[in-house]
Amino acid sequence: MRNVIRLSSEELARLDLLRFNGGVSPYPENDTTIASAFTRRNADYYREYVEKTKFMNGGAVLDLGCGIGNWSLFLAECNERVIGIDRNAGCVNLARNMASDLGVKNLEFLCADLTNLTMQLPNGQFDYVWLWSVLQYVERGAAMREISRLLKKGGKLFVGMYNSTGIMLEHIVNGLKKGSLDPTGLWAIRGLENGPLGDGNPNYGDLASIEKLCDRYGFRLVQAAASDCLDLRMPDGINHGVKAEMRFDAFVRTVEFVAEKR
Repeated sequence: MRNVIRLSSEELARLDLLRFNGGVSPYPENDTTIASAFTRRNADYYREYVEKTKFMNGGAVLDLGCGIGNWSLFLAECNERVIGIDRNAGCVNLARNMASDLGVKNLEFLCADLTNLTMQLPNGQFDYVWLWSVLQYVERGAAMREISRLLKKGGKLFVGMYNSTGIMLEHIVNGLKKGSLDPTGLWAIRGLENGPLGDGNPNYGDLASIEKLCDRYGFRLVQAAASDCLDLRMPDGINHGVKAEMRFDAFVRTVEFVAEKR
């Protein structure tokens, strides 16, 4: 652990993130991302990171769709170099200023579209890619091709994404409860129409289709599991003693997987 985050858990939770972006939130009104950032102890974030990415240690990491950089900071604790990329300029500004304020030296941020990074980043320069709750919002085919281009052979990818019977269905049901489908519900319907192997935007994944998705883009699936259950420290990569907490009714809301570039 590189110990680049010098704040205690309590200090981190009380951090005024908006001051790193001139007091302005980079997210739409009523978005809870800023309010929910760093609400757990440092050790809990670090433990979750290690459970999912036991392999992601000591190399060059690309954090795609990094948002305000909250996971980028923990990636930087364990790796030599981390680049966070987001298309939201306000998020990038906040993340860059926060990392500078915290004294993190091995972390940089770029404002760019993750589906087309040819001008910013050359081929095969990363050991790992971290993709937390981003893939469903972009053109998946273009994103997966870029990830393959940027990773070294044998490089590994971690993805957390929406499940069809989880968040996608939840958005639809929540809209119907209000009497009509809102934009989010319509977005989810478009994703479901594409199916689990549809590579458009929006998209989703399920445990039955992830291996085919990986194979399509030259990756070998290492492990896939419901959120909360993926733990690469376990012999088979799954903590069977954990009951997935991220549920919508009886359905797992999100799924996670690790893949290796062939």
